[in-house]
Amino acid sequence: MIFLKKIKKSRQKFFILPPAQLANKIVRRYGGGVILLALVVAGSFLYTASVMALAADSAGAQPQSIQAEAEPDDLLTVQFIPNDPDLPEQYYLSQVNIEPAWDVATTSPEVVVAVIDTGVDIYHPDLSQNIWKNEGEIKDDGRDNDHNGYVDDYQGWDFIMQSPNPRPKFGGETSALGINHGTVVAGLIGAVGHNNFGIAGVDWQVKIMPLRALNNLGTGDVPTVIAAINYAIDNGADIINLSIVGNFTDADLAAVIAKAYHRGLMIMAAAGNESSPLEVGDLTLAPKYPICYDGDDNYVFGVGSVDYHDVLSEFSNYGNCIDVMAPGEYFYSTSVYEPVFKEYQKLFGGYWSGTSVAAPLVSATAAIIKGLRPDLANKEIYGLIKDNADAIDGENPGYQGRLGGGRLNVAKAVSAAKNFKGNAARLAVAPAGAHAPTVQLLDGSGVVRLEFLAYAENFRGGVNLAKADVNGDGSEEIITAAGPGGGPHIRVFDANGRIISQFFAYETSFSGGVNLAASDLDADGQAEIITAPQSGHFAEVKIFDYQGQLKKAGLAFSGRFAGGVNLAVSDINADGQMEIVTARSEGDSQVKVFNQDFKEILSFYAFPGQASDGVKLTAVNLYGDNRTELVAVAAGNYEPQVRIFSPAGNLENQWPAYDQSSAYGLNLTAGDFDADNEPEIFVSQAAGGSNDVKIFDFHGVLKKQFSGLDTGFSGGLNVMF
Repeated sequence: MIFLKKIKKSRQKFFILPPAQLANKIVRRYGGGVILLALVVAGSFLYTASVMALAADSAGAQPQSIQAEAEPDDLLTVQFIPNDPDLPEQYYLSQVNIEPAWDVATTSPEVVVAVIDTGVDIYHPDLSQNIWKNEGEIKDDGRDNDHNGYVDDYQGWDFIMQSPNPRPKFGGETSALGINHGTVVAGLIGAVGHNNFGIAGVDWQVKIMPLRALNNLGTGDVPTVIAAINYAIDNGADIINLSIVGNFTDADLAAVIAKAYHRGLMIMAAAGNESSPLEVGDLTLAPKYPICYDGDDNYVFGVGSVDYHDVLSEFSNYGNCIDVMAPGEYFYSTSVYEPVFKEYQKLFGGYWSGTSVAAPLVSATAAIIKGLRPDLANKEIYGLIKDNADAIDGENPGYQGRLGGGRLNVAKAVSAAKNFKGNAARLAVAPAGAHAPTVQLLDGSGVVRLEFLAYAENFRGGVNLAKADVNGDGSEEIITAAGPGGGPHIRVFDANGRIISQFFAYETSFSGGVNLAASDLDADGQAEIITAPQSGHFAEVKIFDYQGQLKKAGLAFSGRFAGGVNLAVSDINADGQMEIVTARSEGDSQVKVFNQDFKEILSFYAFPGQASDGVKLTAVNLYGDNRTELVAVAAGNYEPQVRIFSPAGNLENQWPAYDQSSAYGLNLTAGDFDADNEPEIFVSQAAGGSNDVKIFDFHGVLKKQFSGLDTGFSGGLNVMF
C-alpha cells in the first residue's frame, strides 16, 4: 500500500497556490485578503472544492500573485540558488533548510538510490539525466551481459511484468496515484537541479535506480518487494526509498531488510497514513511494516510527516519507529508524461500529501551525505540526520518523544557530516572455512559496518584477504581469494563491497585455494596483488595488477614442494624497496624473504623443529624506527604462540594468544586499529577454531577482543587490516 494524497491546483491562472498553511501565513503578514479552502475526502485523495486567494492592502489593491517565497524573514542569504523555474512551488525545501546545505554540496553523482515503487518515468526530461545505468549491461541486446539474472536491465527492472522497462504501465485498471507515485518520489529525490527547467530535487545529480514492484493502483505483494530489495543489494544501491507500508509482518521481508542493512545500505521508509479516526496512528501500539523492521540496530530509518508549521500531519503515523519527521503536505513534483492520455500531458504537477513524499526528502539528504562522506557507515549517516533535526515537541503537545529526532534539517545534517570524525572500517574478517563466503568490515569498536558475499553463497572453502589501494583512487580496496575447493578466483571490491575487477591467478582447474598479499611494489601509486597457492600446487608466487595482468612470477620453494605458501610484503632491509616474505604452509616453519626479482635475501625457521603444519606471518614496523619486524604464528596443530622476529630473523618476543589447548592454528594481521600511532597485532584461530579476534600490543598485552561472523561459528577466521 502506498500513502500519498493529492490536492488539485486551482484552475485560476493569475496566481500560484502555495500550501494552505503558508498562504494563510502570507495573507496574515500582508494584512489583508482571504483564503477560502474547503476540502472533501474522496478515498485516498483530497480535492480542493473551492479555492480563491486574494492579497490586498488597505488601499484596495488588486489581487496579486502569491508565491511561496513571499515571507522575506523566512529566507536565508545563500551563495547559490538553482535557476529551476518551478522552485517557488517547492516550499518544503526552505522548511528543511536546504539552501545552506547546497552551499556545501548539491550533488552525489556516484550514489545510487533505489526507488522501489510504482515505476519511474525514466524518459522525463527533468529525471532522465539522473536515472541509473547498469554499466555491466548492453542495452537491448537480448542478453544478460552482467550475469545478474536479468536480461537488458540497463536502467532498472519491472518486477511485476518481468521487464527491463521500469516505467509505469497503463494497461488494465489504473489510478493517477498509482501511475504517478514513483515518479513523484523520484523527482523529490533527484530532479536535475540548476538546469533552468522544472523543479530541483534535494540532490541535483544522483543515480536513481527505478525498481517497479507496485502495480498501477499502487499495491503490491511482499515477494515482489523482496525481489526488488535483493536486486538493489546485488546491483550497487546505497540507499533504498520505501514509500510503502503494510499492516502485517513477514519474516522473509524482515530478513532481506536486515541483509540490506548489513551490506551497508540505508533503508528509508514512510510511516504510513491513518486517514480514519478509528485507526491507531501510534506505531508503538500498532506497528506497520517495513518501517518497524528495526532489528537490533535500527535497520530502517522511519519518516513521518509534518505540516508547514512543523505540526504533526493529521494523517501521519508516529511512535517509536519514527526516526525523523519531514514536510509531507502540498508537494509539487515530476509527473508521468504520456501525452496520448489526456490525464498525463503535464510534466509536473501537484499537490501531493503523505508520508510518501516526506521519506524521499530524507533519502536525498542521506545521498548528499554519502556523496560528501563515502567513508561513513549507514548507521553513522542515520545518526547525523536524526541528531541534527530541529526539535518540534513544542509545536506538538501530547506527542513528545514520539516524533523521532524532530523535523529534518538538511543543512545541519550535511554540515555535521562534513566535519564528522567517523569510526572508519579498519579490519576485514572472513571465514577460514565452513561458512558462506561473507566478508565483514569492522570499525575500531569491533562493530560490523559492512558485509558482503565474496563468492557464491553456497561456497564453504573459506576466503583469504588482502587490502590495498590497487587502482590509485586514494581508497583501499578489499581483495579476496577463494580457499580450498574453489577456483583460483581473485576478486577486487571497493569499500562498499562492489566488484571492481576479477581474474584467475592460476589454471582454472586448480582448486587448492589461493593466498594473498598486496602492496605497491613499484611505487607507481597502485598496489600490486601477490598470490601463492594455498595447497596442492608447486610454490609459484605471482605478481599481478588489479586487472589480472601478470607482471612477474617466481618460485618460493623447490619445484617439488606442493604444500602451499603463505605471504607478506614489507621493506624488510630498509633499502626503500618492498620485499616478498614467504613461509611454508606445511612441512616445516621455514620463512624466506625475496626481492622483487625473486632473489633470496633471508631465510630462517620461525619454530625450529616444530610447527610441521607451516607458518602464517605478517610484516609491520612495531617500534616506530626504520625497521620492519616479522610476526609469525603456527598455521596448524601447534601451541598458539605469537612470535616477533627482527629483520634478520632473530626472535625478539613471544607470548601465547590462546589457551595452550587451543591448537587449531592461527591467522594474523597487524595495523594501527585504535589510531594511537602504535600498531597492534590481530590474531584469530584457523579452521576449526572459534570466531574470536584478539588484539594485542607488541608486548603481548591484550587490548581488545570481539567476535566476527555468527555467534557460535567455529570454522575459524581470516583477518586483514
